[in-house]
Amino acid sequence: MNDKKKVLIIGDGASVFVLNHVKHFIAYNKNYSFSILLTNDHLDQAYSAYFDEVHFAFKSSFLTKIPFIKGAIIRLMIIFSLLRFKKKYDFVHIQFLNDNIIYFNVFHRIAKKVIIFVWGSDYYRSSGLNKWLKKRIFKTADTITFGNEQTRNDFIREIPTNAKISIVRFGLIMMDYIKNLNASRQDSRAVFGFPQDKILIAIGYNLNPNQQHGKILDALSALKNKDYYKDLFLVVPVTYPADKNGYKAKLEFALESTGIAYKMIESFLPEMMNAHLRNSSDIMIQLQTTDQLSGTMQEYFAAENIVVTGSWLPYKIFEDKGIYFSKINSFSELAMKIDDIIINFDEYQQRTINNKSIIMEMSSWENNIQAWIDLYE
Repeated sequence: MNDKKKVLIIGDGASVFVLNHVKHFIAYNKNYSFSILLTNDHLDQAYSAYFDEVHFAFKSSFLTKIPFIKGAIIRLMIIFSLLRFKKKYDFVHIQFLNDNIIYFNVFHRIAKKVIIFVWGSDYYRSSGLNKWLKKRIFKTADTITFGNEQTRNDFIREIPTNAKISIVRFGLIMMDYIKNLNASRQDSRAVFGFPQDKILIAIGYNLNPNQQHGKILDALSALKNKDYYKDLFLVVPVTYPADKNGYKAKLEFALESTGIAYKMIESFLPEMMNAHLRNSSDIMIQLQTTDQLSGTMQEYFAAENIVVTGSWLPYKIFEDKGIYFSKINSFSELAMKIDDIIINFDEYQQRTINNKSIIMEMSSWENNIQAWIDLYE
């Protein structure tokens, strides 16, 4: 007799956070079975074996490819899928409160308990009707989880709920790859053909305009009179999300305008290549508008980059753990900060020396999985 408790994950089948949560959970605890309701139209096949059932909220068709209306068509498909969903579970675990699933609060029809993991964008980037609809779901959830204390505190000050509030963090599979990389900066640069004798600056980590690439590049351009300007090299990952409104072309124009040599990383990279990418750069600039607990930035910590980020982002937990990174209060400070880092490069680099061991301890799956297991008790 199968007496395992049944969990339905609602989330993105391409998210390594969602999929590795299930993979590692099963490895540590066999008393639960997982199914997934996908909010996208595919599941990474490498992870399909971890789910008893895979349900599609929508599937691609000619209708979902029609410009201007495809967003509305997908939204309707997902809504109808939720309304028709008949399966019953012990827990429904919403791993991303996708805007398409908030129109009908039907989740208690699906499961005895509703758990929501609040991503930074779920909360910080919501407004108007979108936030009102999300508040309805937050209010009726049984458990709401966060990746850090600062976002939790911001949330509970604004949104009333009787839900149990928990902190659970995603482990980062990339930590294992970086830990076992056994490559120097020069070795990793050679993998990509990056120059060996320049200061490599990684800018953001995806193509989302919220990364604020343009403001970063404007600040770097203000350093044109510096002797070291010609010795800079920019690395700009743009592998996701899909290009909208010609943003990639605008970004490329802005990069060209700086006069600094650069490389856009446009193709999806396997884990070991991503580890080399993190290890190849000296400085990482991460100044997005909002966030909860950037996994990519943590990987740059592990690769001992000098990280520059914004004081407006909720990263106090990293400071409390003793991780060194450099903060600015506004973009007007960025040029001066980069100038200071480059002039005093060895001093800044020395400050990062303990970051790797601290973030490995904080963000491995081994050290985070028990909190996820406790969540379903």
